[in-house]
Amino acid sequence: MILEDMIRKCILDALKKVKDADPACQDWVLNESTIVLGEGSAMDSIAFTFFVTECEETIETETHHPFTFNLEDFHDNQDVGTIKLSVDQMAKTIAGKLASKEATGQSN
Repeated sequence: MILEDMIRKCILDALKKVKDADPACQDWVLNESTIVLGEGSAMDSIAFTFFVTECEETIETETHHPFTFNLEDFHDNQDVGTIKLSVDQMAKTIAGKLASKEATGQSN
């Protein structure tokens, strides 16, 4: 749970950087329910790329675990058009992946 909370904060920090840099996201309300990926997300592809970079760097810095963002971790064979991924769902998925890698001794 501590790892999940830390990841959630990292995601929200990365989203805040996107919000601060992208005029299209200025009215964005950031919380655990904010849609990061899929229908309802305020980010275009350029903003999403910036978010992914910030998210990877922030998670690695805060957790001291190597982390590479992989879209396949978030859609479990769903049609990409049906994804509606929130901050909370993303945090749970990333924390689970990092915990699993740590338990098996994988570095990435």
